[in-house]
Amino acid sequence: MSRYLIAAAAAAGVAASACTARAPRQAGAEAAATTASAAAPFVMPDNYGPRPYPRPKGSYPTTSEASGASGIDERVIHFEVDSVAIDEDAGATLQRWADYLAANRRATVTVEGHADERGDESGNRLLAERRARAVRQALIQLGAGPNQVRVASRGESSPVETAHDESAWSLNRRVEIVD
Repeated sequence: MSRYLIAAAAAAGVAASACTARAPRQAGAEAAATTASAAAPFVMPDNYGPRPYPRPKGSYPTTSEASGASGIDERVIHFEVDSVAIDEDAGATLQRWADYLAANRRATVTVEGHADERGDESGNRLLAERRARAVRQALIQLGAGPNQVRVASRGESSPVETAHDESAWSLNRRVEIVD
């Protein structure tokens, strides 16, 4: 029995000495340089952070602003009154976005639904969300991954045209694709 206790004590001693082994200390300036570089603060890049939103009323982004990381200029899909149906004119735009997302699996976009000012605010927010979900579903059916397309509803809160007539309302019934 004493042999087992002696062997166990010896093993415990070896294990304890292995745990307390330390790396050799660096001397003087080398140690200070290593400590200083490890404690250097992280500096945020200038282009970090969210895009400024909302855009100024009455204007779409310029072509140079609009083409973002994707290089695709077409970003807006318009809708008829109280409709979530995507018309045939939007097919080419959606296909370009779906192809871009399929080729760049790490890329993501947000589809932002908008409505004109007619109707109540909660109804317009729901309609805008349904429009954005319709565009999301179309992009997924055309080849984009489900995790690449987020949905946001802006309702009537971000009009591009502030006039109170049919031409302004038709511009405000839209989904914008933001990358």
